[in-house]
Amino acid sequence: MSLLYSNNSRAQIFEISGKVVDSISKIPLPFVNIVVNSSKTGSTSDIDGKFSIKSAEPINYLKLSYVGYFPQVFKVDKSTATIFLTSKNIDLSEITILPGINPALRIIENAIKNKEKNNPQNLSSFSYQSYNKMVFTADLKDLNIDSIKNSKDTVSKRLIEFLETHDIMLIESVSKRLFLNPNFNKEKVIGSRISGFSNPSFTLLASQLQSFSFYSDLIKISDKNYLNPIANGSANKYNFLLQDTIYQGNDTVFIISYQSQKNKNFDALKGLLYINTNGYALQNVIAEPEDPYNGTTMKIQQIYELIDGKYWFPTQQNADLKFNNLMIGKYRMVGIGRTSITDIKVNIPLSKKDFDRLEFQIDNNATGQDSNFWEKNRTDSLTKKNVDTYKLIDSIGKEGKLDQKVKGLEALITGKIPYHFLDLDLAEFISVNKYEGLRLGIDAQTNSKICERISVGGAFAYGFKDKQVKYGSRLSILLNKAHELNCTFAYANDVEECGSLSFYYDNKIPFQQKQQSETYRKLLINRMYKYEKYSFTTDFRIMQYANVSLSLCNRTIQEFKPLKYAFSPEPVRVIKDNYLLTEIGLNFKFAYREKYMENFRSTISLGTKYPVFLGQVIKGFNNLYNGEIEYTKYNAKLIYTFTTKTFGKSFINLQAGYISQAVPYSLLYTIPSSYSSFSVFSANSFATMRMNEFSCDKFVSAHFYQDFGKLLLKTKYFQPDIVFSTSAIIGNATNTRNLVNANFSVPDNTYLESGILFNSLIKSTISGIGLGCFYRYGYYHLPKFKDNFTYTLSITFTL
Repeated sequence: MSLLYSNNSRAQIFEISGKVVDSISKIPLPFVNIVVNSSKTGSTSDIDGKFSIKSAEPINYLKLSYVGYFPQVFKVDKSTATIFLTSKNIDLSEITILPGINPALRIIENAIKNKEKNNPQNLSSFSYQSYNKMVFTADLKDLNIDSIKNSKDTVSKRLIEFLETHDIMLIESVSKRLFLNPNFNKEKVIGSRISGFSNPSFTLLASQLQSFSFYSDLIKISDKNYLNPIANGSANKYNFLLQDTIYQGNDTVFIISYQSQKNKNFDALKGLLYINTNGYALQNVIAEPEDPYNGTTMKIQQIYELIDGKYWFPTQQNADLKFNNLMIGKYRMVGIGRTSITDIKVNIPLSKKDFDRLEFQIDNNATGQDSNFWEKNRTDSLTKKNVDTYKLIDSIGKEGKLDQKVKGLEALITGKIPYHFLDLDLAEFISVNKYEGLRLGIDAQTNSKICERISVGGAFAYGFKDKQVKYGSRLSILLNKAHELNCTFAYANDVEECGSLSFYYDNKIPFQQKQQSETYRKLLINRMYKYEKYSFTTDFRIMQYANVSLSLCNRTIQEFKPLKYAFSPEPVRVIKDNYLLTEIGLNFKFAYREKYMENFRSTISLGTKYPVFLGQVIKGFNNLYNGEIEYTKYNAKLIYTFTTKTFGKSFINLQAGYISQAVPYSLLYTIPSSYSSFSVFSANSFATMRMNEFSCDKFVSAHFYQDFGKLLLKTKYFQPDIVFSTSAIIGNATNTRNLVNANFSVPDNTYLESGILFNSLIKSTISGIGLGCFYRYGYYHLPKFKDNFTYTLSITFTL
């Protein structure tokens, strides 16, 4: 039976629409090849398995083909249809390349040649609006639901009944994005709705799961980068197979499956590419990691359409997650994300003034949008299950005060625990080192619930080994929010590591450019000096990517015993173990094109692909506010983190310091070391150098880490992340004549060490434990061969 549709003209148009789904799981199948009758022309299902076909001739039957499924001929007898395809139960890993010329390679080569032209991020500018929807529920697709309902397992029966009518969590958001080539982005969430929560913090989940387009050499899925199958040189790493061909008007669409070649160790994807001969552009993409990462699997799907008849642009993006280690009762949790991109405008007039350093921002009114807003901006209406989820989970959220419970996650992201009108510093609750032993403390400051621009804070701590109380207070005033002009008055009575080098903006280095394990050496610190300090600091942002701080400090130092300092030359010397310093400091940070997102009531850095530079000048004065020592310190640090498709992730940390005049031991540079009979790897320190072995008043150091991930070694049962490390330092000490009882070496020749880490030998969903070995060589090689080695535990976290 054919179907007829009449319009105002004499021509008759025949039409059928419907949905293609898996016959077992009922999951929609995207990009299924659908051909009308015996012709070669047809269409494909969209990202949600839906299709709509019009034809000038009667539609008697449809021929459907899809990779991994049996082909089917579907007889048409109604204007709408749901078509079930049966899986062949094969995996893309079964790709076999036959001898001879592989036609898929020619198509892939053309796609690579044209990728710069087709990449939407190479347009001069664009804007769009997106609607994001993320649902979290349990994976029920392989279960025999009727069997469970008829069983005696009442708990499972009730859970199944609940999951059939409700989801666990539902997130919706609407955002607007602006882009200006080469690297100016601005995305603002104008609407946010989360079942059970009024806090919009989880809005990020739906929009940060995958790369915007599938053209970069490295494709981001969740928090990991994978080699793009259409990256330059991908033919040497991926196998490609032409699976099907679709004819769409004057264009042809080639369906190509891909997966990594055998014995090629790299972070690989597998899936399907639909390549249109109109510019050899991507029309559809299906991709998922070949190896699940930390127990989580994720599949992405993207659709591209021609805008203005000549620009290929993504219009739909799906992300399906399976959390293998997170369970709802007996069933795995899954996340289903859907993004629709509308109102696309390309090559529009934009300027740099339309952008600031905030790349992602949530509007203050985002959570207050009414039903009219959502009806207008939803690209797909809510199902009854979605509506019931909001009703039930919202009521549970209010009764269970879920917004209060989200503070735990907020604390992990920001390091602050909000408690009524106070923010508590998570890092100050507990710490351990060899000087203080166990240190317990509390650090709190008022938050915006009292005042947006003024905060008052205080700290208290106690060390159980040194038996000393530490305390302090501070007052901060935000004078100008746009320029981040802030003034802080502070008092502190505390301890600090002798010879430590810290920068004012260390805590503002982008997280992505830090080594996670940099703080573990604090466990080994055994030399600390006491101080009492009064200070005034003002810091502000200049230009777009630079921050500057100016400080005035007056502090009394009590040296680490038995160290002392001589304040006058021989033969009569005034020797003291305490002294007063008056210092003026200038700190500087420059992070070119560093971007931020505004979330969790704070501004969080998204990092930069360029090096980050920190500079510092500290001037000590004699006879100014009773200061006793005159000197100048010049310190600098450069951090550079970058990822390549061949070698993985590289970390470079360069530091240098220079002191102009003689200073006490605690003001020298003590080279950061982390040697111990049993130690945890600590980045940017020397693993084979003994604690307090070297000090100096000038130095240059370099730490280099190359994280190959699984690029070097990947077997079925052994898949460590391999990191190679090399560190070097050279220094001198020319102004040590006034030091008393100081016993240390000076690294006036180059100190060298190298090592290897096998990270994540044992891993869980959020962390990994590994082992490392480091070797000391060169001028400071020790006489006993075994003394030059050290073995460490490595601890990494997945965030």
